[in-house]
Amino acid sequence: MNEEINNGDGDAAEAPAPVRAVVVSGPRSAESVNDVPCVHAELVSERRDGLTATLQRWADNRLFVVGVLLVVGPLGLPLIWVSRRLSLGAKIAWTVVFVLFTVVLPIALVWYCCDVLLQPLLDAFEQQRSL
Repeated sequence: MNEEINNGDGDAAEAPAPVRAVVVSGPRSAESVNDVPCVHAELVSERRDGLTATLQRWADNRLFVVGVLLVVGPLGLPLIWVSRRLSLGAKIAWTVVFVLFTVVLPIALVWYCCDVLLQPLLDAFEQQRSL
């Protein structure tokens, strides 16, 4: 890496170390990497699996995860998968339960309503038509 530079008078000098620079928009356009203050350094260092420490704490709180699932249903499923307190089996079981809950329950309710509420009306119309 260190190369010698001949400056013309016969003396050899070492080449200066390369300076790493960062282009930043604003008044500090070419400063050394070590001189540029990083306002997001704390956030970047706190991240784990793409979440900040605060979000990870909420995802690890079982009561919060269950509350979110009850309020927004399957939109809360990503919280189950980023939670470190639930085992893989529990994550799979909760996912299956909520998918079935959001797919099977509406179908069963529609079927029940059609059979119990609409069938008597259809029978009454059929009886009226036959008279």
